[in-house]
Amino acid sequence: MSDNYYKLKHEEMIKLQEAEAFEEALALVDEELSMPYIPQAYLSIFKQLKKELSQTLKLNQPVPILHDPDQIREHLQKDEMHQLKALDALSKLNMRAHPDLVQTAFELIEDRLLISLLIRLCIEQAITQEYTFTSEGLTYTFIPAALILPEDSEGVEGAKDLLIEWLEKEPSLLKLCLEQLEVTSLLKLPQSYDADEAQDLAFEVLEPIYSQIKDKESFNGLKASILEENEHLSSTH
Repeated sequence: MSDNYYKLKHEEMIKLQEAEAFEEALALVDEELSMPYIPQAYLSIFKQLKKELSQTLKLNQPVPILHDPDQIREHLQKDEMHQLKALDALSKLNMRAHPDLVQTAFELIEDRLLISLLIRLCIEQAITQEYTFTSEGLTYTFIPAALILPEDSEGVEGAKDLLIEWLEKEPSLLKLCLEQLEVTSLLKLPQSYDADEAQDLAFEVLEPIYSQIKDKESFNGLKASILEENEHLSSTH
């Protein structure tokens, strides 16, 4: 089958996902994954989408709502799915009133994405308490109220603008890149991207996705063309 077939199938899956028809989207993904052959680029995309949809369906299953800090603490001591539920419960609390519980969360959670989600919650509540966590051998100490949300940093705003400029004729690819930009910038917390990092960040996000869907050579050609155009614009100013 042509690449256009898989592109249309992927767009159909995304539309179902956006419409919150998660079971239908997952069924469509499973149907494609059951086929004897799928191009490697789309095989990776479909597998990732299956993982996202499966996780979403698990999260949407009815579970007891956590109100008590002791219940939240118990969830933090369990697996990542329970910890994610604990973060959701924390987001509904006045976290300023529970500084020890928040620090406990930073101490117990190991998954880097969940740590970043916790930092985001603290930023959103403008918490002035100082917190510390360790990840991959590095220790971070920060005051959430002094930080900015990832999407508000000049580097992320600049990278987003560049991706929109580069991929305006390829909306499906642009959507994937913007989603990855969101994850990449979230994982950077408690640090953020400066304006002069925007182009490198945009290329960092674009390269693996573009190379998978097309190929590495196509990405190198696109990058060279962009850099050449930038150099030309700089020389004319």
